[in-house]
Amino acid sequence: MSKVPLIAEKLNHHPEWFNVYNKLTIDLTTHDVLGISELDF
Repeated sequence: MSKVPLIAEKLNHHPEWFNVYNKLTIDLTTHDVLGISELDF
């Protein structure tokens, strides 16, 4: 979890993620296009 934000910042793309107890959920979406874009891949 500590490495992904550094990479995302360099790409200027920030996934939404939620870390609750032992579960990590990452939502890949581009808010500008209201869905998935090439940045999500």
